[in-house]
Amino acid sequence: MEEHFKKIVKIQKELRDKVSPAGKPYNICAIDPTPTYFDGNLLKGALIFYGGDGCSWNTKTGGCFMCPYSTAHERIGYTQEHVKNQIEYLENVEEIKDLELVYLFPYSSFDEKEVSFANQKRLWKVLSELDNLKYVVFESRPEYITEKILEGISDILPDKKVCVYIGLETSCDFIRKYCINKGFSFDMFRKKCELLKEYNMNACAFVLLKPPFLTEREAITDCVSTITDCVDTVTNIILMCANTARHTITELLSEMGVYSPPWLWSVAEVIGQLDREQRKKVQLGGIYSEYTAEGVADYVQVDHTPAFYEFPKNCGVCDFDVAKSLIEFNLKKRLDLPWCTCKREWEKELQKHFPPLQERLPHLYEELIQYAASRREGQQ
Repeated sequence: MEEHFKKIVKIQKELRDKVSPAGKPYNICAIDPTPTYFDGNLLKGALIFYGGDGCSWNTKTGGCFMCPYSTAHERIGYTQEHVKNQIEYLENVEEIKDLELVYLFPYSSFDEKEVSFANQKRLWKVLSELDNLKYVVFESRPEYITEKILEGISDILPDKKVCVYIGLETSCDFIRKYCINKGFSFDMFRKKCELLKEYNMNACAFVLLKPPFLTEREAITDCVSTITDCVDTVTNIILMCANTARHTITELLSEMGVYSPPWLWSVAEVIGQLDREQRKKVQLGGIYSEYTAEGVADYVQVDHTPAFYEFPKNCGVCDFDVAKSLIEFNLKKRLDLPWCTCKREWEKELQKHFPPLQERLPHLYEELIQYAASRREGQQ
C-alpha cells in the first residue's frame, strides 16, 4: 500500500512538472471586491491575490490530488522583490481603504519561502493602517503557523480580528494521506488551532466534500463526521465541494470513470445532517451557477479558479434552482430546496454497495498506476 501510494504521488508530480509555466511575474496585486458573509455579518470584503513562487508542498510532492493551484507557478520566476512590489502597490489603492474584511490569497500566507518574513511584516503594516478594516483572513498550511509569525501579527495588528484558514479537508488521517496527499495529521491541525487561540486568533477550516477515491455515500459520511469533529475547535468552516481539475490525480480518476464531483443533492444532504449550531459555522464553496446573490461568501462562486472542468451538479434540469438554494444558505442558514425526479437517481447511487475504502483503495491504486502508464505512452 505504501509503495503504491508513493507511486501515485510521483504520478501527480509528473502531471504537474510537464506543464509549461504561463505568464510572467506580477508587481501588482489582484483585488476582487466581494461582499462577504462572515462571523454572522454581511461585510464589505475583498480577496487580495498576491505572493511568490507558489505552494511549497506542490513543488515538493506535486501537491494535493485535487488541487488546481500553483501548477507550474513556481517556475514563472517570482522573487521576493516582486512580492515586495505587490505589497507596496497596495499602499496606494483607494478601493481597499473602506474594506471591513480582507482575505489574503497567496498559496500559504505564512510560508517564508513564498512570502519572506520581512515581506509579511510589510503587508501587516499596510493592513494596520486601514482604519475601517475589522477582519484579516489568512490561509496557511499548519506547519507554517508558528509562534514567530503569530507574535509578529499580534504586535502589528493588535486591533484586528485575525482568522487563519487551514485546509483540513477531512478529520480522517487515512483519507487525508492516501486519498488527498495532504501531508499533515488531524492532531497537528488541532495543535495549531490551540496555538492560534493562545494568540487570541480564530482558527478556521476548509472541509472537502468528496475527496478523490471516495464514493458518494462515503463522501457524505466523511464530510458530516469531519464537521462534527472540528466544529468546536474552529470559528468558521468552508465546506468546499470538490471539482475536477486538469493535471491532477482526480482528472485521471475521472477519465477512468471511477470519480466525479458530488451531486448537489449530496451538498444539501450534508447540511441537512448538521444541527442548528453547526450550520451557523458552515459556509458553502466550490459551487458553479449562473445564479449570483449579493453577499455570497467567498469561494461559492469560483469562476476564476484555474483548470476546473467538472463541477457539482444534478441532472442539468434542476441545477440552477438547487444551486441557488445552496448559495443562499450562506445568508439564510436554511435550505429551501426544489424537487426533481433526479433525486431518486441520487438515492440509488447512495444505495450502491462497495467494499470498504481501505479494502478498495489498493486495487484502485493498481488500476490508476496502469492507466497513468498507458496514458503516458499514448501521449508520446
